[in-house]
Amino acid sequence: MSFFSQLFDTSDFPARWHCGNWSAPHGWLHIISDAAIFGAYTAIPLVLAGIVLRKRDVPFPKIFWLFTAFILFCGSTHLLEATIFWLPLYRVSGLLKAITAVVSWATVIALIPTVPRALKFRSPSELQSEIDLRTAALRQAAADQERLLKKLASQNTQLDAFAYAASHDLRAPLRAISLSWQMLNEDLPELKTADQELADQIRLNITRMGDLINGLLSFSRAGRQAVTPTEIDCHDMVQEIVGREASGSRAQIELAELPTVFADQTLLPQVWTNLIDNAIKYSRQSPEPRVEIGFEKSGEEYIFHVSDNGVGFEMEFADKLFIPFQRLHSKTDYDGSGVGLALAQRIVEAHGGRIWASSDGRTGATFFFSLPISGPKEELRAAADELPAWVPGT
Repeated sequence: MSFFSQLFDTSDFPARWHCGNWSAPHGWLHIISDAAIFGAYTAIPLVLAGIVLRKRDVPFPKIFWLFTAFILFCGSTHLLEATIFWLPLYRVSGLLKAITAVVSWATVIALIPTVPRALKFRSPSELQSEIDLRTAALRQAAADQERLLKKLASQNTQLDAFAYAASHDLRAPLRAISLSWQMLNEDLPELKTADQELADQIRLNITRMGDLINGLLSFSRAGRQAVTPTEIDCHDMVQEIVGREASGSRAQIELAELPTVFADQTLLPQVWTNLIDNAIKYSRQSPEPRVEIGFEKSGEEYIFHVSDNGVGFEMEFADKLFIPFQRLHSKTDYDGSGVGLALAQRIVEAHGGRIWASSDGRTGATFFFSLPISGPKEELRAAADELPAWVPGT
């Protein structure tokens, strides 16, 4: 305890200038060197501390702090060595050196298990090699993706062209069949009940075949038709469609005020017609069929909705709604080609929007679609595919 009580007592020791035969150059060489070392040993830990504090993910932060303390204490011993030339604080110097020794060995002990982990870190050249390999792999993947996209686009073009040609060429024989049936029906005398049922079935199938061909033709055309946006008063347009589609039905139509949009004046009415026609059709068996039409603004787009209180659907089948010719209900109960929603999806996406539906399977369904407030982007205005030259003319 006497050591600590006399820690700052200098009476037992002479100043270093008076201990031995120091010449001025010799003494100042030690003083200046120790002071310079102290300055460097103070700057180094400050830099290390700054790195740890600013870069939170620096590896082995505890080692950084131990090195900071170790270097700082080493610098302090050099400062004290310079001070002893005037103030012989030998006890303080001894204590400071002991603390420095403890911190130094603590650093060594902490450093030993860190070495294997540090050796696992890859060198800059190794990292660069891995970056080069990954970059090459990404470029190859991008090239493969580009090639697949081109192949897919080509196949889609051919598929659309085939659908257009098939539906177009099927019209002629279908018209011939329909005309032959009409002539036969007029020339034959009164048919028996069984024969009349068969004739009615033929007429029904001819009508359904015509609907399918027309739907396929419309779906194919929508994929190639360029989007030409103009300013459209959505409310007036939908009001006209409601008047046409709801004529003769019991459905009560609730139409909210709709905004002006920038869209193709030929394509957009097809979306509304399909959604409104579906809502009226699938709610007609309800005691009080009701259809609600409205919208809301969400960010940079308008979200429109058409709701009904009809049969609805199970959400697990929601994805099938927009697949061409996929039906969730029997065609004997609800007529239609099965192309309407797929056509609506193609048109909405060509405008840069989305279309989706929701239902609880009991109380009707709601169909939503969005349109950008500013209209479709420039790159979406071009037709997705061009009509191939070999498609027969009308």
